[in-house]
Amino acid sequence: MSEDGEFYQFVYDTFTCGIICGLEHPIEWAVNIHRTPGVSFKPEFYQSVEKHLPRFLCLLYELFNMDPPRTAKNVLQMCDQHYQQNTFCQGYFDFLEPQIDQYILKGENNGNRR
Repeated sequence: MSEDGEFYQFVYDTFTCGIICGLEHPIEWAVNIHRTPGVSFKPEFYQSVEKHLPRFLCLLYELFNMDPPRTAKNVLQMCDQHYQQNTFCQGYFDFLEPQIDQYILKGENNGNRR
């Protein structure tokens, strides 16, 4: 499967699992797919999730703000703002900051920036 095909499968799985779990927001769906409560998958599953989460979170940022993120901090602030009342999930995706910045930089270098 192509890189884009894997990503779109990840998006589909993330949305489906989020909806099935009764979650109402895509950021919650992203936390859910990463945490997979009550389930244990093979390490390859978690590697795939962490591979695609930076792109997924950047896509959410762009959809919510109608502008691509400039830095990972933009994306992480968006996630934390969603969880203003739930400090348990604040900073949840901070470990992905280098990968998000790398994804953003890759997009800039490929002319994908507006």
